[in-house]
Amino acid sequence: MCNVSNILLGVGLLAGQARMIRIAVVWLVPGLFIWWQYVVGEWFGYASLDWFAVFSSTAAHIGGLLVGILSLRLVRIDRITWLYACGWYFLMQLASRWFAAPDLNVNVSQRIYGSWYPTFESYFKFWFVLTVLVGVCLWFITLLLTRLWPCGPTEQT
Repeated sequence: MCNVSNILLGVGLLAGQARMIRIAVVWLVPGLFIWWQYVVGEWFGYASLDWFAVFSSTAAHIGGLLVGILSLRLVRIDRITWLYACGWYFLMQLASRWFAAPDLNVNVSQRIYGSWYPTFESYFKFWFVLTVLVGVCLWFITLLLTRLWPCGPTEQT
């Protein structure tokens, strides 16, 4: 989600599409925390790292979010952005399931994520709970961002 959200952010900036910028930023916020937990945390266990991978991953997650936040200050954010972000989630889930190699489990679109196996016995139940949690998180992130940079009545596009 982070990589395609950065692409969405770039396209939104180039095309002047506030909705795309908003969706991308809403997704880059949780992406930063997930990246920190599952990627940066792993780096500390390696004696030698691929520094280009470290740089590019850091640029994508921290740099993308900074550009997004600076852009969001200009385009503002409306309260329904979380619904569009949910639509982006469903689209990316389908694309990941159809086009990514199943063994990569991109965006957790193929099977239960490793540490969750004991909790869920079926992928559908896991996916359903994950989707509900994603929706709640996107709603909450949008709520927080609308407190910082709310749209005016004429900026709801």
